[in-house]
Amino acid sequence: ELGQGPVNVRGEYLRRNRLAAADHGDGWYAQAAYRPARQPAQGVVRVEQYRPSAAAGGRGTAYTGGAQYFLRGDDVKLLGSYTLYSGAALAARHDVLMLQMQVRY
Repeated sequence: ELGQGPVNVRGEYLRRNRLAAADHGDGWYAQAAYRPARQPAQGVVRVEQYRPSAAAGGRGTAYTGGAQYFLRGDDVKLLGSYTLYSGAALAARHDVLMLQMQVRY
């Protein structure tokens, strides 16, 4: 994770190996967030990809855009995001719109 001023960038790679030669999978994600100083909103974009084992089929990719609105710092905030899925592993389209309210006490 890297953060410089109002920009934060994060990424990760993972790999799973099992005893069977063809039973492995790997994936990654990259994410960037932007929150201007002294502003109550933050924008976030994310790309992620997962490739299951060869027996399971093709890879899947997700593209997400979202925003957070901080009502009382991190204690009360509204979150919204939209994720678009694509890839050969998907039998049907199932994009997701998510709206949340988070309260921490």
